[in-house]
Amino acid sequence: MEAGPDKEVGNHCFYFVLEDGYTGYVPFDQPLYIIRHPDYVREEVLYEVTKELQDIIALKKISKREIARRLETSVTQVNRLLDQTNYNKDLSRLIEIATIIGYEFKWSFKKAA
Repeated sequence: MEAGPDKEVGNHCFYFVLEDGYTGYVPFDQPLYIIRHPDYVREEVLYEVTKELQDIIALKKISKREIARRLETSVTQVNRLLDQTNYNKDLSRLIEIATIIGYEFKWSFKKAA
């Protein structure tokens, strides 16, 4: 058997070749998704909440400058908070943004599959 990062897609997945010659590909984060690794789940939640906030802000046409003013921070910081690929942020700051733009943040827990 052979396996390794797939350079054709910038190492964003890995390939494997079985003894019978079958070649398969797996996205690099799929094992983390399957086992529901806590870091992966945290990033997934931050991504989804941030994306939803971005959509609401765009729909309501709320300026980032106004959000920054009400958060008492800079527009640059608001941009960082609303960057869905930035995982170095706290959910609490996203909840503050939701509150500022007139939305309530609700969540629930369910038994993992």
